[in-house]
Amino acid sequence: MIPPKIRLFFQATKPGLVKANVLTAIAGLFFAGVDFSLTALIGVISGTTLLVAAGCVINNLFDRDIDQRMERTRSRPSSNGALSSHELIGLSAILASLGLYALFTLTTTLCAIVGLAAYISYGFIYTFLKRKTPLAVPFGTLPGAAGLVVGYMASGSLNGSDIFLLFCLMFFWQIAHFYAIGLRRKKDYQSAQIPTPAIAYKPSTITLTIKVSIVLFFVSLVTVLFQYRAGVILSIFAAVACLWWLTSALQKSQNSEQWAKAVFVKSLVVLPFSTALLAVSGLIRILG
Repeated sequence: MIPPKIRLFFQATKPGLVKANVLTAIAGLFFAGVDFSLTALIGVISGTTLLVAAGCVINNLFDRDIDQRMERTRSRPSSNGALSSHELIGLSAILASLGLYALFTLTTTLCAIVGLAAYISYGFIYTFLKRKTPLAVPFGTLPGAAGLVVGYMASGSLNGSDIFLLFCLMFFWQIAHFYAIGLRRKKDYQSAQIPTPAIAYKPSTITLTIKVSIVLFFVSLVTVLFQYRAGVILSIFAAVACLWWLTSALQKSQNSEQWAKAVFVKSLVVLPFSTALLAVSGLIRILG
């Protein structure tokens, strides 16, 4: 039987977000295409899990007043009073310390530096900016792209073009994904008085940005896959997935919420499928 307090701590870490970041980090490690290292794998999984969880906890702490005004977040233990400020701060500090230690000792110093930067930029800078400007969303993609990059660098690989392309594909996926969320939950964000892009900009600007971001995500993914063995075949799979996603974005709809929901749901399928292709690309090089 799990103690109630532990359950609350777990909920405060945003498990879904943690899981997504860990899976992309693992994909990045395998994509590097170097000999398998159990130490690096353990470091990537533990370090990413702990640091992302730490950032989510501190984000929940600072967002308590916002979450209380939004229907989908008001039940979080950080916003309903189930966890105190001191508990949230302590939990975040412990998780961040353990995560940095794991990355530093089991991967590389550079991975630990990137992990720390992601923790600070998400938990503190992005959390502050999102109350002030719609530009917070693009800035928030920086820590979101860190998992894939950290996983890749944990292998010891430092190919600049690979790192750039991996960052770009995560950046553009997040723009399309989070702009769709903002459009889908526009009323919720309005009630919380958060200046999301969906509120600050015209709907046509948002939909165009999403379409362009999906295309640029596709370009980044195919470019990074194509240069390696079996790149043609993997790129074809990537193209099919991206076109399937893009079809929803190109469809015209009088109901912007339904349109955004379709784009959002497909984004949840495209990302794990795409990162799986990256992992397969690396495994082919390792085994070949």
